[in-house]
Amino acid sequence: MRLRAAEGEGPQAPGLVSVSTTHAEGRWFETLKVDNAESRFVRLQKGVGIAGKLQQVETAGRGYQVLFVTLTYRPGVEWHPAHLTTYINRVRDYYRRATRDGLRYVWVGETQERGAMHYHVIFWVLRSYFMPKADKRGWWPHGMTKTERARLAGGSIVYLMGYIKKAKSKEGLPHGARIFGVGGLSARARVCRAWVHLPRFLQARYDCTQRVRRASGGGWIDEGGCRWSPEWGVSAFGGGYTRLVRLRTYPPTGIEPAGPFSFIGGVAAPV
Repeated sequence: MRLRAAEGEGPQAPGLVSVSTTHAEGRWFETLKVDNAESRFVRLQKGVGIAGKLQQVETAGRGYQVLFVTLTYRPGVEWHPAHLTTYINRVRDYYRRATRDGLRYVWVGETQERGAMHYHVIFWVLRSYFMPKADKRGWWPHGMTKTERARLAGGSIVYLMGYIKKAKSKEGLPHGARIFGVGGLSARARVCRAWVHLPRFLQARYDCTQRVRRASGGGWIDEGGCRWSPEWGVSAFGGGYTRLVRLRTYPPTGIEPAGPFSFIGGVAAPV
């Protein structure tokens, strides 16, 4: 289903901290003040939560186990963006040779109290697979590692969200450091994941089997070429906040997107 742009009411997006109206040159404008750090943390929670749920859905009943690996740096070793990439590639190559299966994972980065970077990596691997100790194997020569197995049903989601429940641990990350990453999802699951991050006015117009992507020059475009302009535009930036002004609104469709995981089961079925 596709609807073209029209006037009407539209819902607010997550991460907005205040709403006001501004009068200028005889016109009233709806404006928003966004806390950049809080907005980034909300996106992190949503991204990690949906990725973990999709991994569980796609591996359910297929003979997988969930492993948790913590990677820490020893004092004196400086963080580098290639460290985690190299580690993941080594695990992926070894796992593929051992099982002929693709590696599924979600990782989250955070800082310790002493300011050092460390990672939590969650793997969905076949039960027949034994995960070598990364530090002893030489996959993580930068410090220590710890490997555990999930003991409770749904434990992967509990662990994942536990890693990101405090925004404070996401402060002070090295310049250029990513907060989290995902690998191994099927094409259908990746479409579902992208749907969750769409504005709500688009979620109400497309289901998670339809591809809607960012358009060059701004806004979004669907597979049929229908373009959607954003509801909000940046009017000011600085001091840890972004001020937005409403550019347009879209009419309600009568469809209210449900919770972020309710639609996944029938779409991201095991492949």
